[in-house]
Amino acid sequence: MSKIRKTLDAKIKMFKAIVTLYLTNKDRFDVISAFAAAMTIFTENNAAIDTLVPQASENTKPTTAQRDALRTPLYLSAAVVAKAVFAYADSIGDLVLKGSMNWTVAKLEALPLDQLGANCESIHKKGVALLKDAGPFGLDQAKLDKLKADNDAWVALESATRNKQVDISGYKEQLANKVADNMKLLTGRLDGMVFTLSESDPELVSLWDQTRTMVPLPTTETQAKVLVKQKMTDLFVFEAEVQLVNGVVNTAITNIDGEAEFKPIKQGLYLFKVVAPGFKPYQVQQLRLMKGKINRLEVELEAEG
Repeated sequence: MSKIRKTLDAKIKMFKAIVTLYLTNKDRFDVISAFAAAMTIFTENNAAIDTLVPQASENTKPTTAQRDALRTPLYLSAAVVAKAVFAYADSIGDLVLKGSMNWTVAKLEALPLDQLGANCESIHKKGVALLKDAGPFGLDQAKLDKLKADNDAWVALESATRNKQVDISGYKEQLANKVADNMKLLTGRLDGMVFTLSESDPELVSLWDQTRTMVPLPTTETQAKVLVKQKMTDLFVFEAEVQLVNGVVNTAITNIDGEAEFKPIKQGLYLFKVVAPGFKPYQVQQLRLMKGKINRLEVELEAEG
């Protein structure tokens, strides 16, 4: 299974778990205004994903047995007609026709599958044209009819395969869009709404976070980038001390452009503090860092006195 498919499956598994978590704790989640409405959209997308997964995963190719059941009679009937036309061309000295009809069963077998139908159709047309004027050696209408029937069956298989490939490509696109919609809804609205319960229902927030960890980290590491400026002036604050604390104290010092960076850093809730000489301390009790994102934070420090 490809890495992309594993990530997709992990996201779908997470969506199911989130829906289950919501339904078993609906009264606790619905204290948040608009949460139920957002979860309705999320659940509908998830139901659509369940329908699309098997449709997008179907095999587009006929089995070897299906292919051989049509291919074998086709190349045999094509060889019969081609040899008869070849014999006729040889009898009248038509070198061009002989060249185009220089077919054997072995040559037909060696044709790539996507060329078989087109070549056999041209053999049939040459046979039909010849029967209007003369009866080539060993060729009659029954053999032409057999070749046409075999060729039509083969072309139908190829056409059905192409149509199925188009359908499955469409299902894959729909599936990708629905998964993207749910991830956008999750990170853009649902995560933020759940975070508002951090003080009133921390246990529920913890359950939510545990459910969200079912998806592997995206390629982007969880990071925090902090920009510190002086209030009212937009001047950058150099050498401010920035701390992110959640049991472990993570410290960084701003550069000349007022920037401090934490990379990588774990997702979760942090005590966020910024101190700098000549400025009043800045503090946020519970700052949430989202998983697999560059969390950008901007702070304006107020000058003392």
